[in-house]
Amino acid sequence: MNNKELRSISFFLSRSLFLGSATSTIFTLSNKDAWLSCILGILLGIVIIYLLNYFNKSIKGDLKKYLSKKNIINYLIKIIFLLISITIILVSLISLTSLISTYFLPFTPPFIISITFIILIIYTIKKGIISFNRILIILFPICFFLIILKIILLTPEININYYLPIITNPISKILASSVIFSIISTIPFFLIIEELNNLKRDITNYLIGSITGSIIIFSLTGVLGNVLLTSLNNAEYAVLRNINFLDFVENIENIFAFTWLVEQYVLISSASFNIVKITNKKITYFILIILVLIYNLLIFNNIEHNIFIYSFISLSILTILLLLIKKTSKE
Repeated sequence: MNNKELRSISFFLSRSLFLGSATSTIFTLSNKDAWLSCILGILLGIVIIYLLNYFNKSIKGDLKKYLSKKNIINYLIKIIFLLISITIILVSLISLTSLISTYFLPFTPPFIISITFIILIIYTIKKGIISFNRILIILFPICFFLIILKIILLTPEININYYLPIITNPISKILASSVIFSIISTIPFFLIIEELNNLKRDITNYLIGSITGSIIIFSLTGVLGNVLLTSLNNAEYAVLRNINFLDFVENIENIFAFTWLVEQYVLISSASFNIVKITNKKITYFILIILVLIYNLLIFNNIEHNIFIYSFISLSILTILLLLIKKTSKE
């Protein structure tokens, strides 16, 4: 993967899990102090990127070869990587299907929405990683432009009084919110861990995505204020519905929704390619279909609860993985 491809995929991965419920969870915990949680979360995220670079050195940039060694530690690490990929796909599928069924296709069964998207992912896997990387290079400038435009349109709507007074929420909630921010912005980087071999470059790529996400969270705080921040499940979409662009462009929120769709496409595709590395294509297709069935058979009424579970699982997985690496290094 060259630098352009890595920059593109890093941008999408660092932003992809902020769709809807993740941002809502951050607002629920820290309310108008969410901007502070973002700053702390980015700092913690840089530490996690450093740890991922450390792991890349441990596997010498070749995950498949590293996992080919037959011992109990490697089997456990392989299971951990599978769990990370499967968890990411499931959480992303929940957020994406919820967004589409709520705002765009309310009368379409969630199963149809989710299976259609998974068919697209399977087609991407069949085409291969090279074609996928080429798509990333094309999509990156388009999405980056739309995100910058979004920030520009949100800025005039900001009311500075909504930020005052600062730090009115308990420090414990702000810290919890910052941990969630750091986890959901960095854990997807596990999917490209073989490419994380230049710390300065990787941190820069991470900052591009995480800072743009933080600016949007900061802007939403200034536009909505305390009450609306915690009452809307998808605050960004709700705000964009009330913004006019050039006085003749209507439903601008649907244009910006393109970036959310692309981010979820990149995230699920990356997780699927990661499963292919560990297993093979046929097993990956089987896992994707099973995840669609799991999502549609189980009832997910509390999306925020899923984000909490995801953050806890991801943090636990990261801790266990580092312990395993440490033990393997000693051996």
